[in-house]
Amino acid sequence: MPAWPKTAGVLDLSFRGRICLTGQDRARFLHGQVTNDVKSLQFGQGCYAALTTAKGKMESDLNLYCLKDELLLEFEPGLTKRFLNGWKDISLPTTFRLSMCPARTVC
Repeated sequence: MPAWPKTAGVLDLSFRGRICLTGQDRARFLHGQVTNDVKSLQFGQGCYAALTTAKGKMESDLNLYCLKDELLLEFEPGLTKRFLNGWKDISLPTTFRLSMCPARTVC
């Protein structure tokens, strides 16, 4: 019998970048920014996606997690401020808030 069913591992990804999206329209906003279907995510689900420009150029890959009151974006280190600054200039008639997320365990 293989060893993997009897063991577990933990991987520390606290060095990766994180952004939290909160607010009523968080999924609607993010749905137009990434390549996966954010609107259909339910609490506790996640998906892999690519963040793209308005012209479809890939900026980064990322993991999305649908938590109770927020969407958590997790991506390569060093990109957090770039994304926050780029998105703060977007003026849309939506209600959402972007913020940096502290490292934490997602269960």
